[in-house]
Amino acid sequence: MTNKDDSGQESDTNEFIESDTPERSDPVTPLARSQVAYKAELPELLAHHRGKWVAYADGNRLRLGNSQVELYRHCLSDLGLTHDRFIVRRIMPESSPQIEYTLR
Repeated sequence: MTNKDDSGQESDTNEFIESDTPERSDPVTPLARSQVAYKAELPELLAHHRGKWVAYADGNRLRLGNSQVELYRHCLSDLGLTHDRFIVRRIMPESSPQIEYTLR
């Protein structure tokens, strides 16, 4: 099947069209990207920092800490992030339940 483009030239409508749209398998929210990064880095974190806390924003590790409160303060006060822009996780094996708190 062919169509005419703006210049009047015929083109094959079945040809591949390159897109700048990210693939659907990519996490689309900052929190999702952060969760994927945490899970990917978990083996290394467990080997060196088990029991500590870690903060991520937009898929990037921000800081390790000794407490959840320390990292929340860092993200909220020092960096000026909002709650929907970062995660704080305890570095524990995945079989351990992750309890999430929302500070308001």
